[in-house]
Amino acid sequence: MTMKQKNIEIDGTAYVLTLLSNFENLEVVAIMEKDGKEIAKKIFSPIRKDMAISDWMKSVHTAPARMQLMLDELDNWDGVITTDFYEY
Repeated sequence: MTMKQKNIEIDGTAYVLTLLSNFENLEVVAIMEKDGKEIAKKIFSPIRKDMAISDWMKSVHTAPARMQLMLDELDNWDGVITTDFYEY
C-alpha cells in the first residue's frame, strides 16, 4: 500500500488529503483532515467510476453549510408535505 499526503486549500480553509493506494484491490482510500482531525474518509475505485477526489473534497467542505441550510428550512417548514417536497 502506497501513501501520499498533500496540503489542500478550499475557499481559504486548509485540509490535509491522504491517499492510500491498494493496487491489489484497485482502490484508493482518501482521508480528509482538518486541524489534525480526520473529518471524512472514502474509498474510491476506478472500476466503480467514482467521482473525482477533488469533487468529493468540495462536497465535504460545503456539507456543514448545507446541513445548516436544511436545519434553517426545517424551522420555517409548515409541516405539510407536497409532491415537490424532495425536489431541490
